[in-house]
Amino acid sequence: MSGLEVIGVVLGLWPIIATLTRQYKDFKGANPDELKRDVQITSYIYGNLIKDILLSALPRDQVQGLMASNDPHNKALWERSDIQQKLRNRLDDRFDLTIQCVNDMRVLLGQVKAELERLCRDNEGLGRAVAKVKTMRAGSESSPIREKLKKVKKLNKELKMLLNDQPSLIPFQQHQSQQTTIAISAFKTNGTKAGQFFEAIKNKYTCACQRPHVIGVGCYCATCADPFNDNLTIHSEWDFRLACRVSQNGQEPPTKAPTTVLLESVSQTDPDAATLNDLCSLVEEVALEETVRNVLIDAENSRMYMKATKIGANGNTEASTRNLADIRQQGNGLRAKDRREMALRLCLAILQLCDTPWMSEAWTWNICVSQVAGEGHEGSSNDKMVRYPVIFREMYSMAYKADSASIQTAVAPSLFADWCPDEEPVLTKLGLALIELALGKSIEDMKKTEHWPEDTQHYSEILGDQADRVMAKRLLQTDRIRNKATMAYENAVRVCINREFVDKDGNPSRLVSKHSTFLERFRDTVLLPLLEVWKRYEM
Repeated sequence: MSGLEVIGVVLGLWPIIATLTRQYKDFKGANPDELKRDVQITSYIYGNLIKDILLSALPRDQVQGLMASNDPHNKALWERSDIQQKLRNRLDDRFDLTIQCVNDMRVLLGQVKAELERLCRDNEGLGRAVAKVKTMRAGSESSPIREKLKKVKKLNKELKMLLNDQPSLIPFQQHQSQQTTIAISAFKTNGTKAGQFFEAIKNKYTCACQRPHVIGVGCYCATCADPFNDNLTIHSEWDFRLACRVSQNGQEPPTKAPTTVLLESVSQTDPDAATLNDLCSLVEEVALEETVRNVLIDAENSRMYMKATKIGANGNTEASTRNLADIRQQGNGLRAKDRREMALRLCLAILQLCDTPWMSEAWTWNICVSQVAGEGHEGSSNDKMVRYPVIFREMYSMAYKADSASIQTAVAPSLFADWCPDEEPVLTKLGLALIELALGKSIEDMKKTEHWPEDTQHYSEILGDQADRVMAKRLLQTDRIRNKATMAYENAVRVCINREFVDKDGNPSRLVSKHSTFLERFRDTVLLPLLEVWKRYEM
């Protein structure tokens, strides 16, 4: 009998359980009730483990139909060679062990079923007192039924360990919900808008400032703030955050106080909107006025109307910004729920911006911040911390840009240094950030405390920047990530670091950012697993 047939054993137990329930309803002894409970719990756990196996090969609605029905026609489906092959591909070298474990459970559950049937049959025609004694004996700790159930429990644990220890077991979901499909369309549309905005605003940085300096410009989208909202459409607008100017190379900071500006897209055009001449003048104007009337970004091929507001004004007084490097560090007070939510929002931002100028190969997390509303610390009365990751790019003033030597020293050293050999640096950096959010410590700190092979002196120093990825791969060979953040979370990290996953046909495949189906594959293998992890904290 194949591993897929044995689910019928579980379904066959339920009539026996119903019979026991009727028999025991007038009994006062504890043992029969414990026996009922053991049978029910064992069958429930076993059924769910079988369902988890099937979900890696079949759509959820088909699995639910199989689990809810004992239709004889299902037997042919259980024995289909294509399903067996899909399971073998996903379970890999654990396939034979898993099927052996399931078959052992089938034998034991069949014996339990036979014992219960015999008990029910023998009790027919007996007096109530005699039947009560026989059933109580059957429920005792030393009875054959209880001994077999103990063995089933042990096999349940072994099967659970086999499944939880399988890194490539990523459930396949054939049908995505309508709102998820709309979200992908919105991501594509918003990515195009973000690219247009970047090309337009980078030409507005011919400032008249006396000192050369750098300005940080960042953006986020409404889909990052409210992922998979029922009202999300392809018409969802981008919001753009404009950070204050920063000085470099020990120079004095700009004379005006640091200001962060929110440029919000407006759907209606304003013929009286002031044309944006340069970013610095806009920052200074908003710093004085709190809010300015609509501004016009007049690009070569498009006209974009924006409303500029100072961050912290107009009801945003509780909002603040925090650097992502700070959020990743242990001891910042963020709850596990908040860290999982941040991981999801980072993936949403990456999904929309990875193919735009906002995320070049030189992009790093060090210049990214998060918009925070509420405290959300341990022990806080607020039960949610709202965060909007803002992806930044640094732009140089014209005077600063003329000094090539200064440009080379202006970019701060990154925790996630650029890797020349890495074909997908953005995915790698995302995977490293997910690891840090899961474990609550930086990759740099983990490299310092990691026990490197004794035959490789100063291993991390020799590898240089590539040690980050080596460190990530070493972590994926342990249980540390899954123990902290679940198996689904670890699978998402694995896809980002190794770029490998199993497609819907059970075949190994690679995640390539330049591929035409990248957004859909990223959604299915990274975003949706993280969404499920986040939902567990929302329940």
